[in-house]
Amino acid sequence: MQNLSLGKTPQSPKLIIGFILLTCICMMARIYKVPLSYGVYISFASFFLFVILRLYGTAFALISSLIVNVFAIALLHPDRISLFISLEIFFVGMIYKYKIRNLFLSEMIYWMILGCPATSLYFFITGEEFGIVGIVAILNQFILGLINALLADMVVSYINPNRLLRSNSSYTIDFSLLIFHFTLISVLVPFTIYVFIDGLNINRDTNTAIIQTMENKNFEIFEQLKSLNIIDLRKIKINSPIQINKIRKILDTEPEGSVVGLMIQDENGKIYVSNKQANKYHNNTNWRLEGKVIHYSDDLYIWRPELTDYYTDETAWKSAFFIKETKFEDIDLKLVIQIPLSKYSEDIWNRYLNKFYIIIIACIIATILSIIISRLLSGTLLKLAELTTDIPNKLSRQEKINWPNTAISQIKSLVLNFTEMSNKLEHLFFKEKEMNNQLLIQTAELKNSKEELRHLAYYDALTDLPNRLYFMEYLKETIESNKDKYLILAIMFIDLNRFKQINDTFGHEVGDMLLKEVARRFKSISNDYTFIARLGGDEFVVILKNADKLKAAETASFINKILADRIHISYNGKGMDLFTSGSIGISMYPIDSNDTNNVLKNADISMYVAKKEGGNTFRFYEEINKDNKEEQIHLEMKLKSALEQRELVLYYQPQFNIKSGNITAIEALLRWNNPELGLILPSKFIPIANDIGLMQEIGSWVLKEACSQIKLWRDMGIIDTRVTVNISGDNFQSQYIIDTIQKVLDETGLNSELLALDITESYLLNNFVSLEKTVSDIKQLGVYISIDDFGEGGSSFSLLKDVQVDCVKIDKILIEKLSTDKKSQLIVKALIDLVHSMGIKVVAEGVETPENVEILRNMNCDDIHGFLLSAPMDKNSFEKWVINYNSRKALFEL
Repeated sequence: MQNLSLGKTPQSPKLIIGFILLTCICMMARIYKVPLSYGVYISFASFFLFVILRLYGTAFALISSLIVNVFAIALLHPDRISLFISLEIFFVGMIYKYKIRNLFLSEMIYWMILGCPATSLYFFITGEEFGIVGIVAILNQFILGLINALLADMVVSYINPNRLLRSNSSYTIDFSLLIFHFTLISVLVPFTIYVFIDGLNINRDTNTAIIQTMENKNFEIFEQLKSLNIIDLRKIKINSPIQINKIRKILDTEPEGSVVGLMIQDENGKIYVSNKQANKYHNNTNWRLEGKVIHYSDDLYIWRPELTDYYTDETAWKSAFFIKETKFEDIDLKLVIQIPLSKYSEDIWNRYLNKFYIIIIACIIATILSIIISRLLSGTLLKLAELTTDIPNKLSRQEKINWPNTAISQIKSLVLNFTEMSNKLEHLFFKEKEMNNQLLIQTAELKNSKEELRHLAYYDALTDLPNRLYFMEYLKETIESNKDKYLILAIMFIDLNRFKQINDTFGHEVGDMLLKEVARRFKSISNDYTFIARLGGDEFVVILKNADKLKAAETASFINKILADRIHISYNGKGMDLFTSGSIGISMYPIDSNDTNNVLKNADISMYVAKKEGGNTFRFYEEINKDNKEEQIHLEMKLKSALEQRELVLYYQPQFNIKSGNITAIEALLRWNNPELGLILPSKFIPIANDIGLMQEIGSWVLKEACSQIKLWRDMGIIDTRVTVNISGDNFQSQYIIDTIQKVLDETGLNSELLALDITESYLLNNFVSLEKTVSDIKQLGVYISIDDFGEGGSSFSLLKDVQVDCVKIDKILIEKLSTDKKSQLIVKALIDLVHSMGIKVVAEGVETPENVEILRNMNCDDIHGFLLSAPMDKNSFEKWVINYNSRKALFEL
């Protein structure tokens, strides 16, 4: 059963009002009792105290009982046995709180252990007569306590006043307690009703008998007084001895053992004459002035003494009287008849005592019966509830569950359902355990994966040094965590010299082995004040904490020393010695700048300066000649991010057949469109790209972009010709050139015959031996090969014999003087004829005048291109131009 006791001090207005209201109702119940018969009564005062005990706890119920007792003592003059209610509340509250969560049983234990012995002891201590009066009084309180405890327990358990006192209250009903209450009510209600009705009958019969006796005695006395006239009666008022003796003889005619008291008194209560019994009762005093008078009918009263002098109501009622007053005519005198209740009370209380015994025995039997029935009906359910409590954990711990047996079919069906459910749960838990084990393994793997992912995110895969991301976060965190301190950092950008040459000559695998060895040497100088990271490629960075310029210079010198030492590499079973060094740029934070981006840029600029000065050295940013180096370094830095920022673009220039005017090829020309510097021609940035090792990356991008665009235009039906791409010497010498071309053709889907590669005559002459096989391999792919700038530095005709080329492009130096220089005409004519004799196509570059067009046409030149015909255009402009050109072919209308 859920404990509905609030337990703590009521703080909300509803709870406080509820407590005050229940206490006030308890006072009213103390005032208004339901009388059964002469001291035997029903009171519901303890009912409200028990309700307070259940709702607010023992402390507040005890406080309420003390308030009610003080109120009763001050205003009601109660019987003293009822003042034991505070002891009763305290004892029952303690039993209920710490031992038995059943108010009825707690109350029964109180009366058996403490209530009955304590009140009986009080009788003996105070010298009160115990006897039947005390027994009836104690049993009356005993039974009232049981009834009120039962009613309070039921009201709080099933009606739940908490719903009125607390808005968020919720409760449950205890099935065992429900059966217990139901059984008790089934037994006690009939007995209680019987006792109540029989008590009313006893009271009525007793009153009727007493009244009848008084009526008879009244008639008898008045019959005897008829012999007296009004004058005789008036003489009584003047205390006439003769008349008083005469009347006393009439009043004293009561037989021996009679309890009827007779008196003659006036309206003021003065007694003039009385019989012996009346003298015993009131000793010639006015009975109206003492005790409590109950007006029963017109001339009938019930008198009893005040309760303050009595331990119980029953004791007070034992001294009570029935009094009848009959007035004489024409005189202020009346006959008063008194009959003590004690003559009848013994019989009344004996009858009640028997009924109380029956009720108490019925309570005991009902309690035992309730417990038996409750255990019979709910024992299995309680056992089932206990077994199913926390059943998932029990099953997961593989505890054996002994399900209860029962003869009740519904409960047995419930047990079977739980048994089946537990078996299924046990199977599920077994599966879950397997899954948990697997999950633990996966969690461990995931943890390892997270650590691996973090390592991959923050460390360079090749060298296992911190990467660029880790470097940036470390730098930011170091500066942020030392805001309040004057922290000096030396930022060193390090670029490996000759790495590109080693990489291109021996391949990437050897280059990677070199980088690993360099990283190993860097790690040897790493400590708490030195952070080292690889930014990418052959670039590294070092952060020195709390470093001055001298310490930075010493560290840079030491780094160059360990980098310059011979590096021995074993590759393909062969050993080789490699040599490299470092170009180091140093920027001091916050001396050079307190902005991290500027510090990094300054270190980068300083590194380029060191590299330009021959490498194997270091330069501080504050020492470099910014005026001389700034533009080139600025270009180098911006060029490094040009590809990522999509600043490199291709322009397209058409090549025409000199006779038909048809477009025979489209040359893709590289441009750098920088938002800050504008459009930059290749002659300005290609040398820089070569110096900083970007040409291979740029060349691959140009090749793929040109092939993708020409494929798109062919699919659109705009053009049906090849694209020509200028290939640098570095790209041609790369061992991956063939793979790169094949990969681009595969990815773009362009036919190899539609790709033409231009290589300058001068580079081909200087690297003829190493390039001859490369050109042959490219031809095997079906790619078109052209010699560009032919005649620029003195033509080698033997080159045309030994290298498989498809086209020769005559340099514009020879073309631009055709119309004015006869020697130039003779040279160009001879070149065209010789190349044609070898079956190679001829293209004239840099055609800028109509006269040159006519001369070249007469020389049987195949194709021409130049600014006269069309300037290079971006892809959108070229697309519009070629659509317009195809529609009218107005090229030679000059």
